[in-house]
Amino acid sequence: MRDWTAWASAYQLWLRRREQYQTTIRSLQAKNRTIAEMIALTARHEPIPIAA
Repeated sequence: MRDWTAWASAYQLWLRRREQYQTTIRSLQAKNRTIAEMIALTARHEPIPIAA
């Protein structure tokens, strides 16, 4: 049972993180950010706002 519980917990975490990622990507796409702009931001270690 422990293995199932650990797997289910990890899966739920993955689902939440995936949803956060998709929400963030949609938000950035709405701001018309290109992949080049995103790379430039992360290369300079600038914060990228992520909705909670």
